[in-house]
Amino acid sequence: MRPFPVNVVVKRGFSMDVGKIARDILIADRSTSERNNPRLNHLHRNNARDSITDKWLKKVLTRKQHAYMQNEVTIYSPVVLKTLQKLRSTDNTSAYFTLLNKIRVSDITWISQNGSHIRNREEVPIEFYHEVSNMIYRMSLNCSDFKDFRALANFSITLMSGYNQLIRSSSNSQISHETKFYKNCLLVVIKSESIAALLDAFKEMPPRQNGLKPLAELVFYHQTGQFIKLLEFLEEFILTSLAEKSITGQQIKAFSTPLLNILQSCLLNGEEQICCTFLKKLKRKWNFKMDEHSYVVLKELCERMGMDQVLLTLAGNKQDLRTKIARKNMSWSEYINFLHQSQIDLFEEELPFDYSQSILSSVGPTIQDWKAFIDSNPLPEGANDSLRTFYFNSILVDLATRKNIGFMLSMLEFLVYKREFCQYLIYSHKLIGSTKSSGFHALVKSISNSNSSKITAYTLHDFLQKHYPDIGFQFNDNDYYHLMKACAYKADRHTIYYFLYHYLKNQGHTLYTGAESVDWRLPHRISLLLNQINNPKLNKRINEIEKNAKDLFTERRLNGSQVKDDDIRRLFGENYSPRITTKTLLSMDAVGDQLEDLIRNQSVYSLSIDLEYSERLSNCLSYTITHSSPVTS
Repeated sequence: MRPFPVNVVVKRGFSMDVGKIARDILIADRSTSERNNPRLNHLHRNNARDSITDKWLKKVLTRKQHAYMQNEVTIYSPVVLKTLQKLRSTDNTSAYFTLLNKIRVSDITWISQNGSHIRNREEVPIEFYHEVSNMIYRMSLNCSDFKDFRALANFSITLMSGYNQLIRSSSNSQISHETKFYKNCLLVVIKSESIAALLDAFKEMPPRQNGLKPLAELVFYHQTGQFIKLLEFLEEFILTSLAEKSITGQQIKAFSTPLLNILQSCLLNGEEQICCTFLKKLKRKWNFKMDEHSYVVLKELCERMGMDQVLLTLAGNKQDLRTKIARKNMSWSEYINFLHQSQIDLFEEELPFDYSQSILSSVGPTIQDWKAFIDSNPLPEGANDSLRTFYFNSILVDLATRKNIGFMLSMLEFLVYKREFCQYLIYSHKLIGSTKSSGFHALVKSISNSNSSKITAYTLHDFLQKHYPDIGFQFNDNDYYHLMKACAYKADRHTIYYFLYHYLKNQGHTLYTGAESVDWRLPHRISLLLNQINNPKLNKRINEIEKNAKDLFTERRLNGSQVKDDDIRRLFGENYSPRITTKTLLSMDAVGDQLEDLIRNQSVYSLSIDLEYSERLSNCLSYTITHSSPVTS
């Protein structure tokens, strides 16, 4: 029996090396004499050399031991399919195709779930084709080499050919399963990025599945990065009446994931109008219903890109969403007044749509622009503390995305000294939904935007360390990333060691990974930042500290004990820095470094500027603490 006349091979294990064991499994056929020899073809329960696949097959044999020597083996197909599905779900490709090969070279009569028999020895249940298409699609998701993609593409085309022959003689093919089968195979072929392979695949498709061809061609242009061609094809075929004649709703549903990926690409490239047209077409013509996850992803992307028309199209008949979208076009004053009139308590309730950053992005680039903006957009009389905090925090968060600490300090001084917003900085973390982006987090972010902010970073960190029990502030991974980033320029060991020590001390217990086994590691972006420091000696020492920290935290977790501060201090040895001082920064060859950077037209670290920032920040924070009064909900 030859159920799958195809050549594909997988590496023994999870990763693939298509071509390596073709000789072992599927390429090298047994000779005719072997296949016709009953002693070799039949499965013997008492054979001590049975492989695991022999045992799997024996479990589904429908006859007793005495029947094994007869000329016929009968197998219950659903059990074999279930085994294949389990192997697929665990990415056990080697065992998967070994089992298929056992089936392929054996003479089997199949019994389906409804009890019917397939007596044609050259035929295999159609469900096996559906299952194998799922497997090769899953394999394609883990490929990285084009040779593997090409091999899987050839496999898919040959599989489609066998499937096409089978459905011609079959009367029980379900159109939904058939559509999914061709979708799986086409997506695998598309990943090979070969137009010739795609055209060959089209030749193996029955006329009733012709609607998949334009969808596959559209996805092919997206896969190969031909964005202009994608737009042209989308407008000329998919959005015209031609599509209505060939594409079915079932086919649209099968290709829903790649189509949504195309929509995202169009959004990212600013093609708002074509996105609206495409979405309307999907809804009206094919009654396409987007799943909740895809809806949320597109909605958030539209909000970030400011594409109101697509949001309105997504909203459909959701009147509440349409109302919220309309608020985005308000001015800042209108937006704040609307929130005031709604009497929402932002300490208790999160805004479903926060358009503050979109509105504030239109403010001019200078300090005077911002001061004039604040003067011309006062808070409503009687605004509650949560709205005042939201007003203050929104400005800081927006500035942190594009301004350095010098600009931020000027605005902070204006808001604290002139507008008396002291307590709204202290309690900004109370805003629901702003825990990780409150005012102090924004200050940390703006420090990382500056070249001369090492002492300033220490000043803010020291303040928050001392006052966090009173103000309720909590450091997170992003904070330490930005603090270390501020010190990465002309990285001196004192500042890097200082913040790395405090990061391990405060956050080290949160860095365990792995559910089944104990593992510990630094977040990727922090590890990458530390490895990019242009100081070989410092890099070597940091790598040692990271490795020793991993061993320490892993060992303590396995022993059920806690890592203590002294343990972390010992990781640094003589490099432990209890504080950052002006003296430590003066140890750098400042004159030589600055002269070199000036010649290269690069920014330089200025200790005097850093000290100025540090003093201004310290004064502002002290004033804030002494002049703050409790906020109320």
